[in-house]
Amino acid sequence: MKTTKHNITNTAEPIKPGYKKTPVGVIPEDWEVKKLDNIFEFKNGVNGDKSKYGEGIKFINVMEVIYNNRITSNMISGSIMIPERQKNLFLVKKGDVLFNRTSETQDEIALAALYDDEEEVVFGGFVIRGRPKKNILINNFKKYCFDSSMMRKQIISKGQGAIRFNIGQSDLRKVNLPIPPLPEQEAIADCLSTWDKGIEKLSALIAAKKEQKKGLMQGLFSGELKVENGQLIQAKDGEDFTKEWKEVKLGEIAYCLDNLRVPLNSEERDKMKGEIPYCGANGVIDYVNDFVIDDDIILMAEDGGYFDEYETRPIAYRMKGKCWVNNHAHILKAKENFNHSFLFYSLVHKNVIPYISGGTRAKLNQKHLLQIKINAPVDSEEQTAIAEILQTADKEIELLEKKLEAFKTQKKGLMQVLLTGEKRLV
Repeated sequence: MKTTKHNITNTAEPIKPGYKKTPVGVIPEDWEVKKLDNIFEFKNGVNGDKSKYGEGIKFINVMEVIYNNRITSNMISGSIMIPERQKNLFLVKKGDVLFNRTSETQDEIALAALYDDEEEVVFGGFVIRGRPKKNILINNFKKYCFDSSMMRKQIISKGQGAIRFNIGQSDLRKVNLPIPPLPEQEAIADCLSTWDKGIEKLSALIAAKKEQKKGLMQGLFSGELKVENGQLIQAKDGEDFTKEWKEVKLGEIAYCLDNLRVPLNSEERDKMKGEIPYCGANGVIDYVNDFVIDDDIILMAEDGGYFDEYETRPIAYRMKGKCWVNNHAHILKAKENFNHSFLFYSLVHKNVIPYISGGTRAKLNQKHLLQIKINAPVDSEEQTAIAEILQTADKEIELLEKKLEAFKTQKKGLMQVLLTGEKRLV
């Protein structure tokens, strides 16, 4: 019988000098790996009397943990009543780390947040508190060390559930944490904190620009401001720039293209995954490989919209190009004698509550949709001038938001190389 010899070669990537292989991957030789059970004492939070929410001591809830990597007392919105004898069991101290133990998506399970304040607060039932047993992690480093790819892969693999994902203390205890020496922890934290400050400043600028735009819209649609030769003019006492405007019904100035809507359930969408937006009541909810319309359109919720929050949240949004629309959003397009952008700005924060049908779920049916009244300049050039001013403000905000996303992406990439030791600062 003939045999064939095979040359077996080791294809594993060699470990570069100064690094070692560990249960979490390759890390610097002077780093340690410890299970979280050796670093923290874990405890689940308190479930207070729901009928008395808003009273008593401040408590950290699950959403505050999910959306922040650092929590202070002035960021906490809720409070609960708990017996005094129980309070000490659930107090959060400066330096404690909080993990959410439940989430709707696997990617958000056990996100971590540092409590960085001296004020006494407690923590809610969907949160796990990690209280340090030893001072081997500096506080600022705790804000970041649980977000590395090495940590998230371990944590996500331990999440359980179908509709909601959960993780318990016993699972967290088994997670391995790579730990740099204290000087490197400090250097990493300082570097990432600098990025956070830049992100915070940019976020604050975006918020200010949005407030400016809100004031601009209110001024233009109330008659306090008008656009003349591309410039904003302020009304004098008692002057109203909208007195020559005309009230029109939506059905007179816009086409309703609801006949193009095609609902798809999640299974159908899974079979046609792609890059074309699939649109629902309040925005894009998925991406598919086909489209029902290719145009510049305005989508307005039929049901499930933010009708009661119209002043602070949009009740309409705009799509340009190819998209697929389900049956929870009306499709609108301005008629030829009306400016499409002006129509959008007239609707985006419109109070449509008088047109809503009652019942268990608020609904804006097509008949009532087309009866909605808006106030508009008779002159289409004035409509265009107003729309262009607001579009300029939107473009400025959009550019800042893209810059913010780029900052966040760059910070995320930097975190991965710093928190795994791939890049050294010390």
